[in-house]
Amino acid sequence: VETTNYLITIGTDLYYDRRVTGGRTGITHDSKRSLVVTAESNGLVYVGVVLSATPTWSTQKNGVQYFGSYEEMAVMLEMGFGSHSVTQVLYDGQVLSQFPVNNGMNQVALGPVQAAEVILPAEAKMDDLTLRFNIPNGTLEAPICSGEMISSVEVWYGSVCVAWSPVVTLNGSRY
Repeated sequence: VETTNYLITIGTDLYYDRRVTGGRTGITHDSKRSLVVTAESNGLVYVGVVLSATPTWSTQKNGVQYFGSYEEMAVMLEMGFGSHSVTQVLYDGQVLSQFPVNNGMNQVALGPVQAAEVILPAEAKMDDLTLRFNIPNGTLEAPICSGEMISSVEVWYGSVCVAWSPVVTLNGSRY
């Protein structure tokens, strides 16, 4: 298959990027360059769009010296893939928190029902996440059985809720 997308054309080492999986090139009536690509790496998939890039024309070769679109896309892909990562924030068997139980003999531990992976900035740490539990009436009342679905949890990164799961008790609490 022949293509004008030099990011996926093997043999054009100047622009080739193994992460690029597809795309489309374009030229406007005023010779500006446009490029749309899909790219994938380490579980992340991006769609990149560059519109109206200004090429630089070579006076010696009667052709394009600098396309603009490929160079801008390379910068965007490096920034996107380099600045974010897939992070597992909820997993099976995870103890999210322990809650006191009114009239109970002990606290109960809560864990998520489902695992969750999210895309976070590469520098983000688990300490940067906030858990918000939605406990009906704000308290737990005995008796509570192990495995009882009693609430849900939201995982927040700054002002953005990045994950949600129902939660179950990992132990019980009697009178």
